[in-house]
Amino acid sequence: MNKFANVKKREITTHATTLAKHPGGRPKKRPEERRSERIFVNLTKAEKERLENLAQEEDIALGVLVRKILKRYGYI
Repeated sequence: MNKFANVKKREITTHATTLAKHPGGRPKKRPEERRSERIFVNLTKAEKERLENLAQEEDIALGVLVRKILKRYGYI
């Protein structure tokens, strides 16, 4: 049985028109705004745990915490 058997043609075209006007999702970022570059840092287990605890206290991701610290000290 066709699941669209009871759907009228008008409903389908209206839905397609709505999707064309409002495709959904967030707009794409400009290339200069994209965070595509990565760095890797070796830490001791204690250093990593300390950063993870700080991130957990602030309820943010570890990468966000590191970026925040770098901004605070004017490195980025």
